[in-house]
Amino acid sequence: MRALLGNPFKPMEPVRWPVPFDDPGWLFQPKWDGIRIVAHWDGKEARLFNKRGQECTARYPEIVAALPAALSGRTAILDGEMVVFYQGRPSFPRVMQRALARRPAVRAQAVAALPATYLVFDLVYLDGQELMPLGLEERLARLAQALAPAEPVVLTDSFPAQGRLLFAAVEERGWEGIVAKRRASPYRPGKSAYWRKIKVRRRQLCAVGGFTVTGEGAGALLLGAYQEETFVYVGRAGSGLTAEHRRLLPDLLAPTETSQCPFVPAPRVRGLTVRWVRPTLTVLVEYAEWTEELHLRHPVIVRFTPEPVSACRLP
Repeated sequence: MRALLGNPFKPMEPVRWPVPFDDPGWLFQPKWDGIRIVAHWDGKEARLFNKRGQECTARYPEIVAALPAALSGRTAILDGEMVVFYQGRPSFPRVMQRALARRPAVRAQAVAALPATYLVFDLVYLDGQELMPLGLEERLARLAQALAPAEPVVLTDSFPAQGRLLFAAVEERGWEGIVAKRRASPYRPGKSAYWRKIKVRRRQLCAVGGFTVTGEGAGALLLGAYQEETFVYVGRAGSGLTAEHRRLLPDLLAPTETSQCPFVPAPRVRGLTVRWVRPTLTVLVEYAEWTEELHLRHPVIVRFTPEPVSACRLP
């Protein structure tokens, strides 16, 4: 169906799954910590869309430039993840910097400082044929034939049957998790149980820049980390604090109290009673993922640490 090419659509998305598993009827791929991008190439023009159907072609000129050679004359719609690597790992905060670079001058700086990689994991359309009804294995076979991977457009590896082994490998590397996909699954826009995402609970060292006040003392800690030289707010966490922590923290932090918010920019704290403190206390936080606002989702305080505040940096 040629009308599909050049028109945004909702990509297929996995459902959450609690634990990794092994199954010969499934393939397993790394879950990249990036931004979902569907790339259209009609032989003359490339267009990139995010999962909401918003066009973002101008933000990734290096990918647009690489697509003609990667597809060598074919017309196609690719599905994949836009990633920025930092110290060998995908960095969601850094790929968000790319996504939020809208002005031409800022965008040019971001392209130079934060080069993107497009990790392709599915093929939706090829040379006039819509491939959504085909099974995953057939789509991947056609993708391998059609795409000539060359940085920064790269084909994602797929691993058969052994989901537990792949999950252990990505957990060791500090990556986001894995996606399990039925070998015979068609491509169905929107959420589908044919695909399952299994995430690693990750950890981040944070500094305390304030706390909310309740009748018991401290309610939640307001947490931050350094993005380059800027101390940015990454969310608040109360889970993991004991009753004794809540009682003792106001007195412990009293010498560092300040009238000035230490975060840049200041977070919204309407309806909350907050005491700001100079960042001196650090905590290890376990969390599910980063939000698009670069806040920790479902953070839990694991422990207080002796680490210096300077060690609290965004990944």
